[in-house]
Amino acid sequence: MLLAALCTNTRSLSVFPPRRLPLSTPSLLQRLLEGADFYAAPRSSSSGDYLVWEQWYHPDLPFQSAEIKVAKVVLTVDGKGLAVESQIHVAGQKEAVSVQDPNWAANDCIIFTSDISGYQNPWAYKFENGDVATSHASPILQSPIEEECGLPRWWLSRHGLSGLSEYLV
Repeated sequence: MLLAALCTNTRSLSVFPPRRLPLSTPSLLQRLLEGADFYAAPRSSSSGDYLVWEQWYHPDLPFQSAEIKVAKVVLTVDGKGLAVESQIHVAGQKEAVSVQDPNWAANDCIIFTSDISGYQNPWAYKFENGDVATSHASPILQSPIEEECGLPRWWLSRHGLSGLSEYLV
């Protein structure tokens, strides 16, 4: 189970061990992800088996283009830290499609918004037969609506979408 504080930096997603220590202790900071220019909204599944996050690249802002990724969370070989493996692209496209606000509706279902229709509408990524790698994203609504169901990510702490259950967003 993921029992640590996740923090975002402009160039990485890191984890602090679950201890009460000053943030000025850099040796305790463990980098989980790097490569994108910005990271936001890291969220662990309730089982702690998976981590979902949003990432994007300069010069775009997240409401211009972003990606959502999910990965399996594992213990490091020494058993003292966490690592992610097998990153899976959920949705979004660099310089083309914005996706925002990933959240867990269930242990096998990620909800988020996508502007692929021209408006931020709700989408879901449901693991097929429990396998995250063979799944695909699909719209929650039968047809897109010409309304924004999400707001621009002006603040990293704003979350406008929540799953009340697997079937209720």
